[in-house]
Amino acid sequence: MPPPIDALINCSSYLHDVGMSLPISFINELRLTVHEISDDSPEVGNKVKSCPSFLRDGHVYFPEKYSEKYTISLPKEVADLIRTIHPWLSSKYTTATFGFRKILSEEVPEKSSVKEAFLRALSTIIKYHSSKIDLRTRPREEKILDYRIDVVQLAAILRLADALDISKKRTKHAFDAWKGLFSDKPSQLKHWFFKWSIDKVEVKRGEISIRITPSEDKYEEIGKIIGVALFELGDNVAKDYNAYLEMINRPFQFNIVLPTSQKVAVDLSELKQCYKTVTDTPLYRSIISHIPSTEVEFLSIVRDLEERFNKEAVSLTEENCKGNKATKPDSLDLLAQSLYTQKGYSTIIEKLKHINCVKRLLQQFNFD
Repeated sequence: MPPPIDALINCSSYLHDVGMSLPISFINELRLTVHEISDDSPEVGNKVKSCPSFLRDGHVYFPEKYSEKYTISLPKEVADLIRTIHPWLSSKYTTATFGFRKILSEEVPEKSSVKEAFLRALSTIIKYHSSKIDLRTRPREEKILDYRIDVVQLAAILRLADALDISKKRTKHAFDAWKGLFSDKPSQLKHWFFKWSIDKVEVKRGEISIRITPSEDKYEEIGKIIGVALFELGDNVAKDYNAYLEMINRPFQFNIVLPTSQKVAVDLSELKQCYKTVTDTPLYRSIISHIPSTEVEFLSIVRDLEERFNKEAVSLTEENCKGNKATKPDSLDLLAQSLYTQKGYSTIIEKLKHINCVKRLLQQFNFD
């Protein structure tokens, strides 16, 4: 592998998400403009424009009252906006005089066209890892020394690698924060719980295998399979895998592996469609409306979930972002909560098992 490409892959893997952990004062100092964002992604640009309270003179600016808070403790609308624009924040931090440029200058102190070319390519790759940027429309080539660097191809690889960062290793340091997520930000619980259900991700010879953590009983194992297959693979991984295939035509076979070492091949396009089916609001309403009154424990879980979502909606009353809509719970939110609390998960799983695409998925694991 050419040295510049090796360096770009390593640096981008460490720096691509730094924008999500920057202090608010650093974010403000970067002076990221709406124009910069819109030029790459009109969709994200419009999202930022809808938040006038977080703009000053055309650039992103958060009030000082948020300066001492970490992302996980920020109000949902602030954290969501930072999460949306973090590829641009990470990109700008890379070239900022107080950012990675300063660190690199300690290693390469002299002014150098090579250093500038490297920072430009690195910044571009990091920015392009946003799934909201259409890689097909972006300039592909940067030059470092005599090496022609396909930054779009490297960004596609980074996207897929980032999407596959879904094991429990990613969540272990956040476990103590789950109590806060459970009470204040219930819409975020599934983002963490299903990752916690993945022991590790293995990439070998054209295969990507997702290993599930051990479970207490059959129903818990089925719940983990459904959550990991539909939410993590069908929603989170599928979109970045498709972008990867468009740029690099080297497909992978995806597998889900149980603690017993049983390995089942899965189709991401089928899981993506099944995710849409399972998270459909009318389906969620249909499921809970057909729960018999004798299922007291499960009905209390449903009420608790909806109360927490309503509480989360009330937290958006500042209305810093126009048209900011509260998230409504879906069947996977209910599954994540029941598995997390260890209450009522057999009931929701029995309901989900009757959905055709879920039934087909579980039949592959010999669960009927």
